[in-house]
Amino acid sequence: MMYRPNLVANYFIKKSLDTGTAIIPIKLLKLVCIAHGWYLALTEEDLINEGIQAWKFGVVIPSVFHKFKIYGNENVTATAQFDTPDWSTDPFEKGEDISNLSLIAARDKLFLDRMWELYRDFTPLQLASLTTEKNTPWDIVWKNQIDKNKTETLIPNDLIKQYYKGLLKSA
Repeated sequence: MMYRPNLVANYFIKKSLDTGTAIIPIKLLKLVCIAHGWYLALTEEDLINEGIQAWKFGVVIPSVFHKFKIYGNENVTATAQFDTPDWSTDPFEKGEDISNLSLIAARDKLFLDRMWELYRDFTPLQLASLTTEKNTPWDIVWKNQIDKNKTETLIPNDLIKQYYKGLLKSA
């Protein structure tokens, strides 16, 4: 089942608040990206319904980036209630309600719980490094860009899935 990325982000924020584990936007962003990669490898299905992009400094899901960038390098202290279309900044525009975590299937909550257990103690820098190492999907896409000044390039899900399946085989 595919979810809006900010619904998955909200799930991790709730885990953060419940466990007292700090989470800043970059860590949140990388957690959602990593969870999507493992989900693709393990289930052959997409976890999120938005593409992951290669930006100059790493992997980005635009809606998550835009929703939580207001926190800067500070801890995210609350889940988001609405996800506005096209990442609108209009405070009066209400989009899809993403505050209802019961929209996430029970099996997917178990999966996300496992992702949280595995990665919650990683620093934002460690998570960023995991997603930008040599031969990661970001690295491959970024190196193959014709225009190095481009700020966003979609990373194909097949490339993400292949990478995480490779990690499974090497484990």
